[in-house]
Amino acid sequence: MMRKIIVLLTIILLSLSACNQNNIVFKESKRFENNSWNKFNSLNFTFPISDINSPYDIFLVIEHTSQLKIKMLPISFYLYTPSGETRAMSYYIRIINNDGNYNGEKKGDNWSLTIPLRKNFQFQEKGTVKIEIVNQLTKLETPGFIKAELVVKKQ
Repeated sequence: MMRKIIVLLTIILLSLSACNQNNIVFKESKRFENNSWNKFNSLNFTFPISDINSPYDIFLVIEHTSQLKIKMLPISFYLYTPSGETRAMSYYIRIINNDGNYNGEKKGDNWSLTIPLRKNFQFQEKGTVKIEIVNQLTKLETPGFIKAELVVKKQ
């Protein structure tokens, strides 16, 4: 009886850990020089897609300091698919909420904010995907940004 319980628990634990580890297909960070995002330095990411039968979720993770004083971050998101299709979207990311507090998770002295850019996206062809994220703020330099990370998860 005890052996059956141990085998069952082992199978459950292995199944749960496999689900969490295998769903990230791409993860890359870009650090901002001098902790400042220059308006003309867009973020560019390139990664392969080999499974076109599964939908994907695409996230942007922004890490920043308390020096970042903007309430809203406007960005443009460009997705260039292997089939030649281009998807363009504009986002207004709320950095500071209406109560004057930073959105996201506090990590030591910094903050981390995860933004879903696309959910359930289905690629039509295998190949290379390119993503460009453009800072649409009017200021040339915006201090307080540490890094940006693109995370792509297969569902």
